[in-house]
Amino acid sequence: KKLQAQFETIKTYMEVMRALVDEMTTDRLSTTETTDVVDVTHAMETHIPYQKMLFLVQKVLRKVCAVMRFISCVVMWDECYLSFMVCLASGTMTVLFLFIPWGRIIHWVIRV
Repeated sequence: KKLQAQFETIKTYMEVMRALVDEMTTDRLSTTETTDVVDVTHAMETHIPYQKMLFLVQKVLRKVCAVMRFISCVVMWDECYLSFMVCLASGTMTVLFLFIPWGRIIHWVIRV
């Protein structure tokens, strides 16, 4: 019943959106609204170099946001299995690195 109610809500939203699109596509635009649309289109065409540059920035930001969202999900335990694996790997590495003689290794690496 909940699914059917959600479906009906979505159906209502779709009908409203369809009505709005139909209203916008009819010839009810006045002459001032038509010239405004033409002016906006012309303004967009004049800034094409900025649009190309910003599109590249937008693509990079999309990847950065996806990585940050993934990290946030792991840290907040929304991805519980992956978060557990990260904690298990961190604990295992901590125990393993506890027994490595770091003084001798650093002394051997620093020698000239």
